[in-house]
Amino acid sequence: MKLLVKYPELRVQLFRFIESFPALESNDEIARHLYEYLDHPATPEWLRRSVELASRFGLGRTVAARTAGLAIEFMGRNFIAGTDGRDAVPLLRRFWSKGVGTIVDALGEKIVSDSEAEHYLGRVIDIVEHAGTESADWEPQPHLAVDHHGELPRVAVAIKSTALAPGFAPLNEAVAIPKAQRRVDVIIRAAEQRSVGVWFDVEQYSTLQLTTGLFEYAVERGAAVDLGIVVQAYLVDSRERLQRLLAWAATLDRPVGIRLVKGAYWDYETVIAKAHGWPVPVYEDKRATDANFIACASLMLEAADIIRPAFASHNLRSLAWVIAAAEARGLPPNAIEVQTLFGMAPQLPLALRDLGYRSRVYAPIGELIPGMSYLVRRLLENTSNESFLRQQLAAPLADLLAEEVTV
Repeated sequence: MKLLVKYPELRVQLFRFIESFPALESNDEIARHLYEYLDHPATPEWLRRSVELASRFGLGRTVAARTAGLAIEFMGRNFIAGTDGRDAVPLLRRFWSKGVGTIVDALGEKIVSDSEAEHYLGRVIDIVEHAGTESADWEPQPHLAVDHHGELPRVAVAIKSTALAPGFAPLNEAVAIPKAQRRVDVIIRAAEQRSVGVWFDVEQYSTLQLTTGLFEYAVERGAAVDLGIVVQAYLVDSRERLQRLLAWAATLDRPVGIRLVKGAYWDYETVIAKAHGWPVPVYEDKRATDANFIACASLMLEAADIIRPAFASHNLRSLAWVIAAAEARGLPPNAIEVQTLFGMAPQLPLALRDLGYRSRVYAPIGELIPGMSYLVRRLLENTSNESFLRQQLAAPLADLLAEEVTV
């Protein structure tokens, strides 16, 4: 990680290699690609020479290939909690025993066939069945059991709309939405039987409206399970969308969950918009995203009587503001939930627990190949010059808590 931070161009080359890795079928192919990507001016001389030397000999290529594979697998284990529902249960139990809840995500998105959608559906049901069945026997954790609205599920599952139907996009809405709805119904029925919550993840901006509609469909069908959706603060129009979501929530006879995040597809949204000459839908200044996160959080705290507000961030200033603002409004500690990513800032959920706040870890599970895009996003976040996780290890506390820009 330190090497990637120090050499940004090397980071690009290595990420290109990581993304190509699943398609490589032999040690020779892996070693050749590794050498080709690292034979670059940005690569430190000692590293470039080592890889070049290894690529000349059969044994060297084997060692280089296996070392690369083990390194990628090791990084994957840092951010991916298991391969399937059964495999993830021990980790979920350990978090629960420490007073931390979990949301489990079946890695995979943008499927291209109905058979892939059915496979994804099966993986989600596998999570619901194993996590729901096992969690029923866990020792009680009172601060995780209820919030200001009432009882909470012990575990939750996150689902991605783009994996529920092929061609999940506005131009294919008439075909994709009915298929996605049918699979959502199956997930909801399984979640109801095992008291598992369901979160609708939001992905690319192009599918945001369709995902919101799918979430509203599930809620209005009267599902007897806790449901929630994501709002991405890096979107320029996120406050307006949040206000519409809150106005809709006010018409319901039940609370819904809203998870506020910064956003994970910034590079994609920026590149795609500029390539097509479209307005960029995300803030291009990171400070503006941080400020908008606070503005959206304020709206959510004001609406805590009709929603279950959750805040997903590793930014200490953002979380400190949320906690202070909730206290200033007289909200009880259990009225808010903080969510963090598995493998990132592992001490944060425990610190929040000690302060009396409820936290959940978002734990993706799946094989390495479908999880590759997720792994690269996490590596980008951890090695970015603007990464708050990096900054908080080196910057003075006063700088971390400094006032942010307004939007």
